[in-house]
Amino acid sequence: MSSSDNNKTQSSSKNPEPKLDFTHIHPNVAKELMISLTSIYPTLMLPIRATEFIYKLSTNLYPKYLCLSMAALYKNSQTEIKDLAKRKLCNMLIEQAIELLESEKNFKDPNYLWACCCIFCYTSGNVDNLNYKKASAFASKLSKIYLMDQKKKYISTKDSEEELEFKRRVWWVYYIFTRSSVISNGSLPVIEDKDILVNFPSKDFRWRYETDSIKLPPDFEILENNVNTQDKSGFFGDRFEFLIKSFVLFGSIALFLKNRWNKKKFDLKKDKINFRHFVQKIKELEVLIENMYPLKIYPINNIHNDLSGKLLLNILTEPLIIYYIVKQLHSSMNIFLYQSELVRYLDRALVSNRIIYAKHQCTDAAMTQSNMLAWFVKTIPEDYWETLSLPFLLFGAVVLQSYNFIPNHEKAKEYSSGLDNILQLYTAFGKKVEIAVSFTGYLEYIADFRKKAYDISKFDNNVHLMKPYAIFESDTIPWLAAHYGSYFFLACCFEKSFSTLNISEYLGLSEVESRKRGRAELEFDTRLDFEEFIPDTKLASPSTVFKIKKDPVIEQQSTNNEYSNRIEQFFNFAKEMSGSSPHSTSKYMYQYMANTVASSIFSQVFSEMADTKTIQDETTLETNEMKRPEEE
Repeated sequence: MSSSDNNKTQSSSKNPEPKLDFTHIHPNVAKELMISLTSIYPTLMLPIRATEFIYKLSTNLYPKYLCLSMAALYKNSQTEIKDLAKRKLCNMLIEQAIELLESEKNFKDPNYLWACCCIFCYTSGNVDNLNYKKASAFASKLSKIYLMDQKKKYISTKDSEEELEFKRRVWWVYYIFTRSSVISNGSLPVIEDKDILVNFPSKDFRWRYETDSIKLPPDFEILENNVNTQDKSGFFGDRFEFLIKSFVLFGSIALFLKNRWNKKKFDLKKDKINFRHFVQKIKELEVLIENMYPLKIYPINNIHNDLSGKLLLNILTEPLIIYYIVKQLHSSMNIFLYQSELVRYLDRALVSNRIIYAKHQCTDAAMTQSNMLAWFVKTIPEDYWETLSLPFLLFGAVVLQSYNFIPNHEKAKEYSSGLDNILQLYTAFGKKVEIAVSFTGYLEYIADFRKKAYDISKFDNNVHLMKPYAIFESDTIPWLAAHYGSYFFLACCFEKSFSTLNISEYLGLSEVESRKRGRAELEFDTRLDFEEFIPDTKLASPSTVFKIKKDPVIEQQSTNNEYSNRIEQFFNFAKEMSGSSPHSTSKYMYQYMANTVASSIFSQVFSEMADTKTIQDETTLETNEMKRPEEE
């Protein structure tokens, strides 16, 4: 063995790679894990009782598959994507948890379902569709838990009230994840709402922080002294029932929009009734939010510094995190519902006021999302950012992106700043969460798609006929609107997922009719100035709008070893991209990563070419100078 190898061995022995030991987890480590995960995955941690969770985790009273999946989530949340060794460890923990779940015979243990939900969190963030499907199959084995509050049908006489409440909370965690899939992908619900007979969770504060019968660490005494005196109806009142009902409403809207423009099922009268119903429900939710959170939300950065590692931190921040999630859900529902008004359905007449109103509603909701995001980023430290709202911010980003193709409008700076807030969050999350990289790649892809439609619109004779539907003078092309509500409903056909961006198709004009009508309108209205339809490339170019300030995946280095690694990475990403469905989150992630690596390779090549040329020029100059005396 060489001396360098000896040095490496000695250094590695001094600083060994930290490993998770499941024979004994220190209570302080368990507490740190709980504080972190309750902030990052607040819905996943809905079932926990703080002191009981720490006690059971540190004394091996939880099933090992749950410990493994929790540890993988925690470790993964602390690790950047580029740290391949630690990421590999997280993947191994999840694989072990899945193996244990696969061999487990006791499906009725609610911890079994809870562990499946942990895997949902892990695999959806890391775009691991295979293990996500495995966890879904495991979760389906608990077939009757959704009937647990049906009288004399499912409740076991052996279950205490605490055990029943724990089961309810685990069930609602599962419900939230399945409804998130309905909203994001347009998938069918695992169980219809009308079939569910499970009571909502109640007494959240007491459930989470009640401290009877368990010996407490010293800093838990504040809970024991104050748990009975807190105002449960105010700031510390029940929040999770409110959050669950928001998902119930959002899921119902998603199912309505999925088939809203289905030609075989469309009924104008029913459509009006359903649309008004959901508009009213969203308005009612807005009033409830204002009533539940009348206080002025305050920044708590200093609290995080002062109370780091203490459970009081959770008590103070959890209501704010739930408030933030509910506000983002409410804004997403607004966008989700009103963007369906922008879908072109040829059997329905275009009503200009209705379209303009829908555009304003979508814009206001998108800016609310962006402003709430700006508040959240300032309020909560990055290590505690929640991930549940990441897919829902995509709706706001797509709306605000529309204004990049409306040149010279009066609110360009405001809306561009709003879009930047969301893009910067995806960039920051992209260091650790792969799905954020997918969303960044997806937004770049649709920006290019819209740019092509915008360039074509400049030569369309009917461009001036879009004025009745415009919110600004230069709002000349149809807005991007998902035909089925979800952006990812169709995994194979990108363009068919959206309503047409072609002006003549949007107006319902045939090619011949379009030419005749266009010429007649031009002859009639000679005052029409087409200069206003020339695009402002600074606003419309995706390359300027979506420039990533800091690469979350690949660091720019210029060593020969790194160069070959990049080439290998490029081919790996390209291979994964070719094996993904054409219109899937994994496809956009691998495409973005492949493009990023390719860009860095080209940058390095051009840089080395320039350096080589400089060296050659300097060498030539030195040679010439050396030859001059001899020639003389």
